[in-house]
Amino acid sequence: MVMNKNNSISFILNKSFKNQWHNIAARENDESYTYKDLYQYAASITDQLSLKCKPGDSIILNLPNSFFLLCCYLACIMGGFKFVPLHPSVSKKYKAFIKEKVGAKLILNEKNSFEGYTIKSFDKPDFKIIPNQILAIFFTSGTTGHPKGVTHTIESLINNAQAFNKKVKINNKYRLYHCLPMTYMAGFLNCIISPLVAGGMIIIGKEFNPSEGLLFWKKILNQNANALWITPTIASLLCRTNRDSLIKKTIKLKIRNIFCGTATLSNHTRLNFHKNFGIYLQESYGLSETLLVSVQSKSDANKESNAGDALENIFLTTKKIGCNKEIFIKTPFQHITYITNEGEITATLTKKGFASGDLGFIKNHKLNINGRIKDLIIKGGVNISSKEIENILFMEKAILDVCVMATPHDFWGEIVTAFLVCIENANKVRLEKKLSELCKKELGPKMIPDEYIWLDKLPKTISGKVIKSILLKAKNTK
Repeated sequence: MVMNKNNSISFILNKSFKNQWHNIAARENDESYTYKDLYQYAASITDQLSLKCKPGDSIILNLPNSFFLLCCYLACIMGGFKFVPLHPSVSKKYKAFIKEKVGAKLILNEKNSFEGYTIKSFDKPDFKIIPNQILAIFFTSGTTGHPKGVTHTIESLINNAQAFNKKVKINNKYRLYHCLPMTYMAGFLNCIISPLVAGGMIIIGKEFNPSEGLLFWKKILNQNANALWITPTIASLLCRTNRDSLIKKTIKLKIRNIFCGTATLSNHTRLNFHKNFGIYLQESYGLSETLLVSVQSKSDANKESNAGDALENIFLTTKKIGCNKEIFIKTPFQHITYITNEGEITATLTKKGFASGDLGFIKNHKLNINGRIKDLIIKGGVNISSKEIENILFMEKAILDVCVMATPHDFWGEIVTAFLVCIENANKVRLEKKLSELCKKELGPKMIPDEYIWLDKLPKTISGKVIKSILLKAKNTK
């Protein structure tokens, strides 16, 4: 993307912070921080980091959701340090693996968080960001194998957030309740960078916890939030725990946007969420490599299920693969390299752009996702879409969660295995018969699951993606 003085990263950040200098940028618990406070705290942390690190060094941010983590992100951007966010729950072995791969000079956690450092004073912001720096390294969830780091420049991150804001008309009235992990891409890009470049407010909450489902909406409404980002898993859990008949009316009145991303949203969950809370989820699509790609407007979300229109300057095409089509993405927000177990690898692009690995189609300029290529089940040479089957199984009210995937078979090569979670005291034998009949009626006999495996819950990453390697182990122990 060609940059000029009026859309450089320094200009964008200086304009946003200057315009909102005395307005609230973030709130944590009962403490509010203005844009001036945020800038001053971050600048002071930059000074502390500069005592141990030089620009270009990697710093691991192994911190929980907090205003301090928000300041550390901004401090790394101001100082030109590469930030590598890691969730506090990661194991010592995982942390050591990441530290080695990125050559981290420093690991920040709660135990060494610069206690007693002096807060500098400023009358106005003075961001001086060196262009085209790789500053972000986000490691993928690793649901099927070793995690890999995805690197981005600060330009790609901030310009992508601006394109998203423009698409859905986010401005300085935006008051986002942050309940996703701040160390994940969505928790950083969608829930920190997007509000800040818009001049809005970030209300820092704890990561969503299913046990707090009944209190979730009260926290949001008490803080006067008008927007939030959630995952399909969170949406489903909120539907199951809602018992307050007044919630629907209040949310519809006070919440402007509820965006949903990080994993595929089933139509069942979409409709059930609207039934419970009176507002349709605005579906989105993005990847760690390409950042945010598309999003639904509110009016589109009210009508149908899809991943919405592409953001400005992003172009989507498809390429036929058997009976399916793979989505290709041309975007100015493309990642630079992968950091893998074998070393650093430059991003591979084709004439069509980045091969997403996702199956789908484009209709009336709207992106529709059918599943992932690696999730395609090939049984005896026949391609079977796991997502299509999942959507049908979700039609049964007794089903709370489902994952359909290929599992190895000596004769067929692969068979269709459905891992399911159902309501308490359900007759599973009858349910299996009913589900098979439903799949046969809606999709045909070849789409009936070969086996059903019942679980108390599906294993998922913090961002809501099913960990299929654990499901395979669960199958082998049955």
